[in-house]
Amino acid sequence: GGDASDTFSLTGTANQDDIQLTPQSGTTVTAQANGVNPLLTVNLAAAVTSTFTVSGGGDTDAVTVHGSAGANTIAVVRGVTTTVTVDATKRIDVAAAADTLTVAAGQGADTIRVTGAQSSGVALTVDGGQPSGLPGASGIDTMEVTNTTAGTTVYAPGATDDSGTITTPDGAIPFYGLEVANMTSFQASDVITAHGTNGPDQITLLNNGLNRIWVNNQTVIGFTAFGTVNLLGRFGEDLFSVTPVGLAGVTTINVDG
Repeated sequence: GGDASDTFSLTGTANQDDIQLTPQSGTTVTAQANGVNPLLTVNLAAAVTSTFTVSGGGDTDAVTVHGSAGANTIAVVRGVTTTVTVDATKRIDVAAAADTLTVAAGQGADTIRVTGAQSSGVALTVDGGQPSGLPGASGIDTMEVTNTTAGTTVYAPGATDDSGTITTPDGAIPFYGLEVANMTSFQASDVITAHGTNGPDQITLLNNGLNRIWVNNQTVIGFTAFGTVNLLGRFGEDLFSVTPVGLAGVTTINVDG
């Protein structure tokens, strides 16, 4: 359809479904379910009132929204209906019945910006794509999360250097394929906590242009407007390096080996 009032809804079956979506342009989206044909091409109007909505059917369903092979800026707004916009392509509206949503940025130096609260909406995972460089180099994948609820944000490193989970008052975000994750608090009294691993860790806190936390060679955690920082080494013999001078907005630092 080409009319501004045209809408399209894609609904899963009564069984588990794996639905793959790729916005191709400001008017076109391609979709495939469960790895089998047909490949569906949907043409809509460019107007924001002409919407593409995906919803699960019965059972537990998974939706993946793909970026391109180039550098993408992807906006994710969580809510009862979560929206995903890849650059200037057609926005994808993901209903809560879809259960889980993966944003797969693909290749290139991508930025994934997340805001809003999960509430009763889909559970979100972010896949930055194949790691493309160390922090400080060109071509890195970055997630930027802006909290909309006050409270504590927790970072836990994952099994690989580019993976982990960010749990905010707005909901958890497991991720992989990211070199950098930057967090912005809701208010200045909010707390950010970084966990070490079960082994010996080297944990660093300083400001080298932005407040940042390093846990070994894991994803670098940047943060803005958090008043309290907790560094928790957990198990193993841990080494902490803390440079409090220059940390913007930080009033309290707690270190627990």
